[in-house]
Amino acid sequence: MSGLLLLGVLWLGPQHAAPPPHRAAHHLLQHAATRRAGKQPAARRAAQRRPPRRRAVRRRPLGIAPARAAQIQQALVAAGYLHHASGRWDAATAAAMKKFQAEHRWQTRFVPDARALIALGLGPAATPLGG
Repeated sequence: MSGLLLLGVLWLGPQHAAPPPHRAAHHLLQHAATRRAGKQPAARRAAQRRPPRRRAVRRRPLGIAPARAAQIQQALVAAGYLHHASGRWDAATAAAMKKFQAEHRWQTRFVPDARALIALGLGPAATPLGG
């Protein structure tokens, strides 16, 4: 009897044989087998070996020291952009500096700008090269 069954399978040809397993199903079977065996895929093992990523720390701007703010304010008062010096960097000082920079056609995104400080006479002091 088994000979007839074998003869029938050979006579029908390969087009009537059982289809090969679908690729996705085959992948799922392999993945399930590795999970059951306690093994992990190579990508997951590599990710576990990597040190964790550090999150970017957003730092608060340091601000301007009160002594430096007073110097800038005195220079802005002398130039006519500020009415009085408060001794600390405040909104009025930032607005006066922004106006000073805009009138000189310099950028106004970052206040104070190095060129503005130099123009106000607050740039780096000229020192001889020898020290």
